[in-house]
Amino acid sequence: MGAYIGTALESVGKQTYRDWEAIVVDDAGPEDGTKEIVEAFAQSHPDHRVEYIRHDRNAGVSAARNTAIKAAKGEVVALLDPDDAWKPEHLQTHAEVFSANPDVVLSYSQADTIDEKGELITQPTGFYNFCGVAGNGLPGKVEDGYFRAMMVWMYAPVSTACLRRDTLVAIGGFQEGMKYQIEDWVMWARAGKRGAVHFTERPTALYRIHPQGFSNRQSLAGAIDNHIEFVFTVGDHEGRGFALSKAVARITTRALNYPQAPLALRLKFAAKVFLQCCKRGWWRQASACADAWRKFVLAREAKA
Repeated sequence: MGAYIGTALESVGKQTYRDWEAIVVDDAGPEDGTKEIVEAFAQSHPDHRVEYIRHDRNAGVSAARNTAIKAAKGEVVALLDPDDAWKPEHLQTHAEVFSANPDVVLSYSQADTIDEKGELITQPTGFYNFCGVAGNGLPGKVEDGYFRAMMVWMYAPVSTACLRRDTLVAIGGFQEGMKYQIEDWVMWARAGKRGAVHFTERPTALYRIHPQGFSNRQSLAGAIDNHIEFVFTVGDHEGRGFALSKAVARITTRALNYPQAPLALRLKFAAKVFLQCCKRGWWRQASACADAWRKFVLAREAKA
């Protein structure tokens, strides 16, 4: 990400909130000038702590974020992917949220979508048809962050998310070793189980869509599997309550009715959800899955 990280760091340096430190983790990436860019940024901001850490081997995005969390000294961790950027008021906006709401553990906002050149995207692009503004939720503070995350009623662009560091440490950091890059979804849900979530319905960051980005490399099957792995990963950590049953029913219904997928693929993924529940002994969730199947079959019979 050497082509973009300079822009990302410049956006940190332009923050109206001045009490920041920057921890840059290079996950054993290619020699693309990243280290030199970070060193130049550190020299131009001598009053701030700027630390560059390079992994000996590539360990994945979760491991990189966890390395930064361990090195951070602030009470709040603000995430910033190297191909994104913050608007000048980003940190100030979220710092005020945390100051006014001691029970908030996650504060996030919307982001303007931009292309490779930094231009605003005005036409749907990429697998998820990004265009205009990314990010949604219930404006203000909500107490049911866990349930809303499990039901995918909140979408937090990573580079808008700020979390209390003690919450991140209590959770154990971002989930490592996941098959799909949904460690952020898992974190939002698990954080929402431990405190309130706050959403600012105003773009405070820039989210870049480009050919090398994850969203542009997504596949149809991967999109469905994302949700399945998300639900079961969170359930393994947070237990089998009402929210998990609702989430299992939702992902089964979603798989069965996925508009772009052929019927055979939809049935395959819905069956996978049911079998995963049975394998884990999640009988209440397996029942919720079976009920979603029943409603799907009845709906098809009604149309026949």
